[in-house]
Amino acid sequence: MNLLMSLGTTVAYIASIAMLALSARAPRGSNGFTTTYFDSVVFLTFFLSIGKLLESWSKSKTANAVSQLSGFKATEATLVEDGAEREIGVDYLELGDTIAIKPGDSPPVDSIIVDGEADFDESMLSGESHAIHHVKGDQIFAGTVSQGPGTVRAQISALQGNSLLDQIVDIVRNGQLNKSPIEKLADKLTSYFVPVVCLVSLIVWIVWLVLGYTVLPKSYLDVDVGGWVVWSLQFSIAVFVIACPCGLGLAAPTALFVGSGLAAKNGILVRGGGASFQQAANVEVVCFDKTGTLTKADIEVTDHHVAGDFALAVQLARDLELGSKHPLAAAVRNFAVETASSKGFELGTTLVPKVEEESGRGVFGDYEDKRALLGNEKMMAEHGVPFTDEEMRLLEEWKRQGKSVVCVAVDRQLLLLLAARDEVRPEAKDVIADLGRRGVDVYMISGDNHVTAEAIAREVGIAADHVIANVLPQGKSDKIKWLQQTYHSVPNKPTKPAVVAMVGDGINDAPALATADIGVAMGSGSDLALSSCDFVLLSQKQPLKQLQILLQLSRKVINRVKFNFGWALVYNVIGIPIAAGVIYPYHNSRLSPTWSSLAMACSSVSVLFSSLALRWESRFWGWRSE
Repeated sequence: MNLLMSLGTTVAYIASIAMLALSARAPRGSNGFTTTYFDSVVFLTFFLSIGKLLESWSKSKTANAVSQLSGFKATEATLVEDGAEREIGVDYLELGDTIAIKPGDSPPVDSIIVDGEADFDESMLSGESHAIHHVKGDQIFAGTVSQGPGTVRAQISALQGNSLLDQIVDIVRNGQLNKSPIEKLADKLTSYFVPVVCLVSLIVWIVWLVLGYTVLPKSYLDVDVGGWVVWSLQFSIAVFVIACPCGLGLAAPTALFVGSGLAAKNGILVRGGGASFQQAANVEVVCFDKTGTLTKADIEVTDHHVAGDFALAVQLARDLELGSKHPLAAAVRNFAVETASSKGFELGTTLVPKVEEESGRGVFGDYEDKRALLGNEKMMAEHGVPFTDEEMRLLEEWKRQGKSVVCVAVDRQLLLLLAARDEVRPEAKDVIADLGRRGVDVYMISGDNHVTAEAIAREVGIAADHVIANVLPQGKSDKIKWLQQTYHSVPNKPTKPAVVAMVGDGINDAPALATADIGVAMGSGSDLALSSCDFVLLSQKQPLKQLQILLQLSRKVINRVKFNFGWALVYNVIGIPIAAGVIYPYHNSRLSPTWSSLAMACSSVSVLFSSLALRWESRFWGWRSE
């Protein structure tokens, strides 16, 4: 745009100087008027400056949501040393320092509560509209606000610049650099736009000049100096000025920038930028992991059956799961500790010094000169551990109730059976029903057995034929590829791959998240380092609701990009011919260079305001997470 404006003002100024020189030589008493463009040069510059001012203001508004996040950070902290409190700058804090957070204060950095409890408003991070109650041992984040009722003391776990809030801001800003296909198309069109407009402007001047000297009546000539040369030059300058590549260039980035800010405001981190928004707007299939996604990953052992030495089984169960981070492992450890306490068992030092994992099956290790096993039925069968009819009946009953089964055995002898239940997220059923109404097909991919997986699927409303169970972590990626390739399959016809989204916990699902067209991680601060996902849902209460927000927001943002793009094209398609003089035969009507510059400025600003309108409209969409 700057090049076109520079060409327009330069041509107008030089032409005006030439007109003055010609008018000085004109005979006295000549009629008509001398055409100069000094006023056009002034107004062109004025309107351009006004347009740039409004453009800068609009861009600052589009970045407002992200800037607001940065503004939540506190600059001072209350340091606790030897029981005394004193104010200190955040830059002077060190890892391990203890700080006091009073009601109404914001933690200056991420910390872990060591004393006290309080409610914290985390809406600026996760989109939660209700305060979250935190107690001793809980992580609290910079940018949140304590609502009391009491003062808490917390130990610093991350310094300034490494907090969850800092990571959110960095991720959103870096994600905005990733261009969507429609942005790349706009960039390509813009690269051709300026030379094409220069060529069109030259052609317009030549065509009107030739017509003026050949077929046009004298009544068309409304200039007294310069004749047809000057008269035809006005149309050429108007074309230079009215042509606006800015609308094309701003159509996508501004809308996507606003979308990223709205997503961050609702606890959704956009890692993939515009490309991810465009893919999310076209999602046809959503695949959910089971544990930690459709369920809360708050697993609890609900039933047990003793088949051998109970005390030994409890000890081995704890020892085999000591190093595992899987939610089921935590449930087994808790069961072992609670059972030992209630039964009077003593849990000593570990009996299994080295533990190995059998992917998708369980864990094993050497106990004395025997092999200790903890895992599912498949693992037991592969190692030759037999089950009685009563034990098989019990296992089937637990699985029909949607419970996961854990077996403990030593040297091919079953010692203990455990049934663990993971609570289904309360919003899961409504979210899946809503996806169905929107025409999105839903699948569940789980490493659990078919019976348990189908029981959970029934609870949340997923059809049994859409349940893919007994899948190893590395096999989930293959299932995503299979869905992409076969979802639209038509015999003997090449088909377009389906757009598949994978929603996982961001820990065991990395290959599937990377393979899917859209990877969505259910995460907290520790999940932000996951590079294979496109979006991270930060809500702790109802993260699946944020998936609804994400898909709806993506569609609205991409639709606004298309609208902006269409408006910019329509403006140029209509404006350039008018500036070129197609309406001049009707009462000598034309668009002067001055008014062309105003139209150009309005075109750019209108695209920016269209994108900004997304922020205003979002108040009425009704999808803010509760």
